[in-house]
Amino acid sequence: MINCDDDKQVAIVSLVDDNAGQETQYLLANATNAERLLRSLAQAQAGQLTAHELIEE
Repeated sequence: MINCDDDKQVAIVSLVDDNAGQETQYLLANATNAERLLRSLAQAQAGQLTAHELIEE
């Protein structure tokens, strides 16, 4: 964290972390999509997972 003269703070993050944050913000911007993603995350955290084989084309 870098403190500037005008009481603002600046954080330096890696490009990978910044891109991940922007993608998360984009995905959660739509209320329907956000609800679906958060519900899926809660299911995964509760151990309600299903394994599937990958389909190769």
